[in-house]
Amino acid sequence: MFDVILSLSISFTISFLAIPVIINVAEMKKLYDMPDARKIHHVAITPLGGIGIFAGFIFGCLLTINFQNSSEFQYFVAATLVIFFLGLKDDILVLSPIKKFIGQVLAAFLIVYKGGIQIKSMHGFFGLEGPLPEMYSGDFSNFRNASNAIIPIYDPLTQCGTAGNGACAAGQTIQRQVFPGNIVPKNRFDPVGNALAAFPLVALPNQPGDAFTHNNNYSALASKGGDNDQVNGRLDYSVSDKLRLFARFSRWHSTNLAFAPFHNGIYANDPYAPEEFTTTQGVLGSTYLITPTLVLDLRASYIRFPYIRSQSFENISLSKTFGFPKYMDEQLPIIHSGPGTSIPSVSIGGYNTASGLHILSTENDYLLTPNLS
Repeated sequence: MFDVILSLSISFTISFLAIPVIINVAEMKKLYDMPDARKIHHVAITPLGGIGIFAGFIFGCLLTINFQNSSEFQYFVAATLVIFFLGLKDDILVLSPIKKFIGQVLAAFLIVYKGGIQIKSMHGFFGLEGPLPEMYSGDFSNFRNASNAIIPIYDPLTQCGTAGNGACAAGQTIQRQVFPGNIVPKNRFDPVGNALAAFPLVALPNQPGDAFTHNNNYSALASKGGDNDQVNGRLDYSVSDKLRLFARFSRWHSTNLAFAPFHNGIYANDPYAPEEFTTTQGVLGSTYLITPTLVLDLRASYIRFPYIRSQSFENISLSKTFGFPKYMDEQLPIIHSGPGTSIPSVSIGGYNTASGLHILSTENDYLLTPNLS
């Protein structure tokens, strides 16, 4: 934490002191960025203020980062230098697009290839991986990490100090025993768990995935999208010099199509579940000039917002399909104010499951606002 505070302090101080000096030098040398159709500023400004910010940033890094323990940072700094000088020259002389592109590719090469900063796994992001087929039967004998080492599966019934097991030794860190062969016996599987796995909640892998871990082992195309329509209208009418009326109406209708990435009939959750809503709003207003210094303003508005989010397998029997208690078929629709049951939302460590919640609601808002000023 001290290094972070020190780095921020150094960077801020250098930038705070350097920027005014750089701006003065730029003005003396008439180094201006003139406005044109592609730029948002409307007056001539100096383009060199970033030098002070970069100077503070680079000094903060160099003075506080231990490059022996974090060697990849040297390539990060080298890449930032490439981008900095590229931008500096572009501000002064204007570079062609191809030269800027080559410089950006060089900077990316330094970070990705030399620095080794790479995305090698999405870790289940958007459901890009699923359990291996043998895992459904409890076989984790080939469950490995990125270093090709077996990931042990511990038996919770062997926890030391509980259920008749011996007491934990002083300083003992591993307090449970690994399942023999890293295989969970089938008699330890709960019937509900078996039913959920067999449904199935996720698809089986269709790609080999990464080496050893088999991450990113599922790939498929799935359609998604929706439609949005909006209508707005306003009417203003001056009755007299003292009285003015207006009315406004707006309607926004949105539909979102179903998205089932695992092709198992289960919709992904928001914002990919099929949903539909219509926002309707109406406003009436009146402004009356009582005296030259006193105005009465009256607003009356109404907003209606009906919303429905559908889920796959609506009204499914949770008790018959998965073995849940029968009362869940009766009570869950009441608790969630929905028309029926749907696939339960189950979290599986390291994986994404496509499930969600059925929502059915309507909101009505009425507002009357008088204002005397």
